[in-house]
Amino acid sequence: MKNLLLSVLLAFASVFTLSAQSFVSTEPSNRNALLEEFTGRNCGYCPDGHRIANEIAAANPGRFWAINIHAGSYAPTTYPNFLTPDGTTVHNYFSISGYPCGTVNRPSKTPSDRSQWNSQVNSILSQTSCANIAAIGFINPDTRILHLIVELYYTSNSSASTNYMSAALIQDNILGSQAGGSSNPSQWNGSTYNHMHVFRDMITPTWGETVSETTAGSYHQFVYDYEIPEVIGSPNGVNVVLEDLNVIVFVAQNNLNVITANEATLFISNGDSEINPYISEMSQTSEIECSNALNLTTSIMNIGSENLNSMTIYYDYNGISVPVQWEGDLAQYSLLTIENTLPVSLGTEEIAVTVSSANGQELELGAGNSKTFDVTAYQGYAAYGEKVVVKIWQDKYGNQTTWKIFNSEGEVVKSGGPYNQLPGTNTKLQQANFNFEYDDCYRFVIYDSGHDGINNGNGAGHYQLEDANGNIIFSHDGVFTDYEITDFYASSEVPNYITINPDIIGSGSVIGAGDYIENTKVALLAVSGSKSVFMNWNVNGETFTDPLLVIDALSGYEITANFSYDGIGDYENDFEIYPNPANNMLTISKVNVQHVVIFNINGQVMLQQDFSNTVDVSALPKGMYFIKVSSADGIATKKFIKE
Repeated sequence: MKNLLLSVLLAFASVFTLSAQSFVSTEPSNRNALLEEFTGRNCGYCPDGHRIANEIAAANPGRFWAINIHAGSYAPTTYPNFLTPDGTTVHNYFSISGYPCGTVNRPSKTPSDRSQWNSQVNSILSQTSCANIAAIGFINPDTRILHLIVELYYTSNSSASTNYMSAALIQDNILGSQAGGSSNPSQWNGSTYNHMHVFRDMITPTWGETVSETTAGSYHQFVYDYEIPEVIGSPNGVNVVLEDLNVIVFVAQNNLNVITANEATLFISNGDSEINPYISEMSQTSEIECSNALNLTTSIMNIGSENLNSMTIYYDYNGISVPVQWEGDLAQYSLLTIENTLPVSLGTEEIAVTVSSANGQELELGAGNSKTFDVTAYQGYAAYGEKVVVKIWQDKYGNQTTWKIFNSEGEVVKSGGPYNQLPGTNTKLQQANFNFEYDDCYRFVIYDSGHDGINNGNGAGHYQLEDANGNIIFSHDGVFTDYEITDFYASSEVPNYITINPDIIGSGSVIGAGDYIENTKVALLAVSGSKSVFMNWNVNGETFTDPLLVIDALSGYEITANFSYDGIGDYENDFEIYPNPANNMLTISKVNVQHVVIFNINGQVMLQQDFSNTVDVSALPKGMYFIKVSSADGIATKKFIKE
C-alpha cells in the first residue's frame, strides 16, 4: 500500500500543535448531558425508557450519553447478572419510587420519570459549562490493561471550590432476557434483548476523584492503569468483551450536580512496541463550508515506548497522495495535532490517513497507523427565496425519527420530530417550514434511533427539501442507518456562478477547478506529475509557491499553475541516485551532470550546484525531497529521502 501512496507526492499547508493540555478543549462551551437510568431486566416498562434514551442520543450525538444502572428489586441475579457494588451504591443514594427512572446530571436526589428526560436534556445542553472534560484510553488486549488519560479544564470558575471527577465503564451488546422487550424494537429480536450501555464498574472511586482547583484556567490530568476483569457479576456474571466497552467521564460539584460529561475515545492496541504512532481521529475544523476548501484537524498519539522524533504522514484521496513531514519530540501518550486544508469534491469524500514511517523506520500498515475518514463539503444544492420546506414521509416508527438544520456556525436553527408511531406499516407526511434569515450554508441531518433509516420494510419512508417556489432542492429514498447528512446553500436570490479553471504549464494537474457560487472560497491544489515538480502559481501577475491556493470565487482571475519540464525520452530510466535514503553525500550516476536543483515537498529550492555528480545533503532537514538533474540528454526529476 505504501507504494500506491507514494505514486504522487504533494504538499499542503500544515500547523503542528503539541501542548500540556493534549486534547481537552480550552474554549468555553455548553454543558453536555448524562442520564443515569435506573432499570432492571424484570421491569416491563424499562425498555420504553431505553428507547427514549436512544432517541435523545440520536438527536444529540456527541452531547448526550446514557448509563443503564441495573439495581433494586427488578434486577435479578440470574444470567446475565448486571448487579455491581458501585451501581448499587449509586442507586441507593437516590430516592427511587418506581422504574424506570433516571437522573439527568443529578440535579437532586429525586430521579425523574422518563417523560421528563428529553426536556431536561434540552435545557442542560443550552447552558454554559464552567469546565470541559475529555479522555483517551488504550486497551492492551494481551494484558487487558486500560491506560486511561482524563483531562479537565475550567473555562470559568466553578460555583463549588471542590469538584469530583468520575470515570464509568459501560458495556454494549449483552444478550439476555428483558421483560417488555418488544416496546423497544431496535434492541429486541423477538426472543432476546440486546442490552446497551450497561454500567459495569467505576474506574475512579464511586463518587469520583477530588478536584481541589476549580477556578478559570485550572487544568487537571488523571491517569489510570485499570485491569479489565474477564467477568463482572457474581453469580452468573457476564463476560467483558473489550470491543464492546466504553468509558463515560464526568465532573460534578459533589454527589450531585454534574457539570458536564463526555465519552472517552478508546483504542484496542498493543502499546508495548517501541515505535507506535496511533491516529486517533480526523475532524473538520468547520464542518459546514460553502467551499471545497476543508479545514481538517488530525490527531496522532504516540502509544509506543520510544519518543517519536519524525513521521511521514500521507493523506490519500481522489487518486492522489498528499505527504506531510513532521519533526519534533512526541513522548509516550502525548498527542500531536495537525491542522491543514485540502480541496475536496463537493459532497462526501473518503480520505485515508496513513503514518508510513516514523523515526526513519518504515511501518507495517495496521489498524492504528492507517485510518479512513469521511468528510463532507457543501454539496452543490441551492435553495432560492425566503424559506426551505422540509417534507418527511415517516415510516411506521416515526417515534424514532428526528431532524435538525444547522447554520455554518454549527448552531441549530430548526428541528423536528419525533413523530407518533403509526398503527401499521404505512407512511405519513410531516412538513415544516424553515425561514432562513440570511444567505448561508446549512446542514440538514435526519436521525433514526432505530438504526435502520425510514425505509426498511416498515413503510417506504423518504424525505425531500423544497425551496419557496416548490422546486426540489434534493430528495432521498430514506435508506440509511443512524443518520443522513445533506448540505445546501440558501440564498434570497439566484446566486451567480464563477468558473475557476487555471491554465497549466508543464506536466502536472490541478484539483479543485469547477463552477462555484460567487464570493465563496475555492481551494486549488497543484499535483506534480511523475517526472515534474510544482514550481509556483501565477494569479493576476502575483506569484505563490505553496501548492495549495485558496481564493474567493470572483470573475477576472487569470491563474496559471507552473510545473518543471518533463524528462526527455528514457532519460529518467538511466538516471540513478544512491544511497536513497541518504545521510550525507548523494551520488548521481549514468549521466554527466550540468546542473542540480533540490526542492522540498513545498516546491521551495533548498540547494543548487553545477557540474558535479555528488551532492552534499547533510545540511538538509530530514524528510522527502525532489532532485532535478539537467544534462545534455535532458531534464528529469526523482524523489529521495534525507535521513
